[in-house]
Amino acid sequence: ILFDCKNYNDPISQNEIYSTERYLYGNALRNVAIILSRKGASPHAKIACQGVLKEHGKLILILDDNDIQKLEKIYYNNKNGVNDYTPSDFLFDKAKDFLLNLDK
Repeated sequence: ILFDCKNYNDPISQNEIYSTERYLYGNALRNVAIILSRKGASPHAKIACQGVLKEHGKLILILDDNDIQKLEKIYYNNKNGVNDYTPSDFLFDKAKDFLLNLDK
């Protein structure tokens, strides 16, 4: 998994999606990227993520500050025995939602 951190003041654009996509190689078993962005992604960036998956089979998930805070809360709740929902469950749900909401 490739992690790409974007500390931008605005939501990331489709250009950042395409630049991250260039680092993903199927032959190197590197087909998944998680972009950490302060403000999330623009609507065009979300469409670009769908296009990258459809055309090249590369999955790019975008997490914003709210998602990171949720991950942290889930981690500590899981660590303290409050629930069994893990951060990996959260990421799996994000990926599932992305895949289920692909445009036709």
